[in-house]
Amino acid sequence: MKLSSRLSIFSCAIVLFTVIGVSGLLYHTEKKLLLAEIEKRQYTTAERLAGIGREALLVKDDLLLMNYAKLIKKTTEGMVYAFFEDANGIILAHTDPSKISETDKTAVAEGALNTEKVLRSEYFSSEAESPTGRAESVLEAQGREILIDFAVPIYLSGEKVAVARTGFSKEQIKAMINESLSKTKLRIFGVGILGLLIGFVFSLIMALTITKPIKLLISGAEEIGKGRFEYRIPEGRNDEVGYLAKSFNVMAKKLAELDEMKRDFTSSVTHELRSPLGAIESYINLMLQQLRSGQIGGFDWDDHFVRIKRNTTRLSRFINDLLDTAKIEAGKLDVNPFLTVYEPVIKDVADLFKAKAEEQQISLTYNCPPDLPKINIDEDRIKQVITNLVGNALKFTPPGGTISITAKKVNFSGRDFIETALADSGCGITSDNIDLVFNKFEQVKETKNKAKGAKGTGLGLMIAKSIVELHGGKIWLESEMGKGTVFYFTLPV
Repeated sequence: MKLSSRLSIFSCAIVLFTVIGVSGLLYHTEKKLLLAEIEKRQYTTAERLAGIGREALLVKDDLLLMNYAKLIKKTTEGMVYAFFEDANGIILAHTDPSKISETDKTAVAEGALNTEKVLRSEYFSSEAESPTGRAESVLEAQGREILIDFAVPIYLSGEKVAVARTGFSKEQIKAMINESLSKTKLRIFGVGILGLLIGFVFSLIMALTITKPIKLLISGAEEIGKGRFEYRIPEGRNDEVGYLAKSFNVMAKKLAELDEMKRDFTSSVTHELRSPLGAIESYINLMLQQLRSGQIGGFDWDDHFVRIKRNTTRLSRFINDLLDTAKIEAGKLDVNPFLTVYEPVIKDVADLFKAKAEEQQISLTYNCPPDLPKINIDEDRIKQVITNLVGNALKFTPPGGTISITAKKVNFSGRDFIETALADSGCGITSDNIDLVFNKFEQVKETKNKAKGAKGTGLGLMIAKSIVELHGGKIWLESEMGKGTVFYFTLPV
């Protein structure tokens, strides 16, 4: 089942249960209010009758008692009788004239005559039967109506002289309530149907609102899965779906960058393999040609062997970089430190690149104080770090430029380190790319095309960072476009 269908069904179910619950609550509340209102009116009617009776007794007007009793019965729905009786139970006025001057024989007569405040009682219309605990439905089925009686004492000069009595049919009251509740049911039903329709429409709109951007996400994921990393999902929402769309777009951007890095790496690897192999093949073919022609003398064999060796060294360095990268990713790159004098390490690397620097008309110098303490390092690995840094500097430093290597003792947080700084006067790196240069395969686009010779694979600085950190040190750089770059790394003493 689709998500939109599930959301619609779930929303409709919530609306349905809500409407049913609210409707039931409204119905029972309405019933309770009706019962309370009717009982209040009954009390009010009984007290009003008692008030008229008091005035009539003051003026001794029995006709007023009779007329008002008839009037109040006629105008009050559900009333069965209204009468006045004196303190002895003799009926003074009654809606049924035949009962005047008779003794009150109702089942609640005794309680009514003895009450000192408004008394509400229920009894059966059959005067010969007193109230029992049997269910009303059974009694009503036998034709005996349940009456609700209100007795209000009437006082003159502080003396109880009469009682005003009103009787209501409980069955008629119930019928009135049921009729009113029937109308309420219709209103509630109408409102409920309207609520269900509104809820259904709202649930559809909500389902579409939620599923539409999800469909866009699915479509975007499919496009990105096809390799269209330039595809972007609309980000017009400020909710979780909008954040997810932004995350998808960030992912697509990262994938595009990785794809470009993959292409660059493939190109670099191809170049790094093909160039030295092509050069080696060319020199070997030329040497074979000389051998086959018998022209051994007068040929510069030494120069050709040196060139072949240089290209095999380049190939070996490239393969070692790939192997080191694999070890770093697997967490298996090892260092074998031992106590070492640091100055010869720097000197060896500087001597290694001296000829190449002179060839490019670049001044390569180093300065290492003789009093530097010995440090516990893997000499070959640290030479690899410095070699990578010097190699990068030579790529981006123009003729007439300078490269300097300096080392000094520093103290950070109470601990001694040897800080090595390699500064060049090359093209520099933009501030937003400084944090990227130590990433695997990362090569800054703005400076990549300015590199002299082989472009490299973007592995050297990543390897250098890993080696320094394995020694417990730190590597960073400072750079300014057009003025050059300074790489720093520290090694604990």
